[in-house]
Amino acid sequence: LITAAALCAVDQDLFNPVSRMCKMENRIAFGAMALQKWAHCDLNKHGAQILQSNMDQAGAFWYSYQQRDAVRKFYASCVTLCATKLDSFNSDTVPCIHVCM
Repeated sequence: LITAAALCAVDQDLFNPVSRMCKMENRIAFGAMALQKWAHCDLNKHGAQILQSNMDQAGAFWYSYQQRDAVRKFYASCVTLCATKLDSFNSDTVPCIHVCM
């Protein structure tokens, strides 16, 4: 798998040159599709339906590079639901980081 921003919806998604499919790497979208309370995306968007119909046995979501615009629109609908506006989202650690004042 390689990064191919020109072929996939976003820079983080990975491209498989053999299958010509992109692998979803968007953590907020993963959270929303797993119905986690900290993440929300519009699961009625066409991009979400594309991803849900292309989940592999390992739980990874894939889409054709030709469907990148629909997936990009789905990603654009995603937000995190942190407790306060002072909290921040860090996809490399826990969903929300609480800022104590």
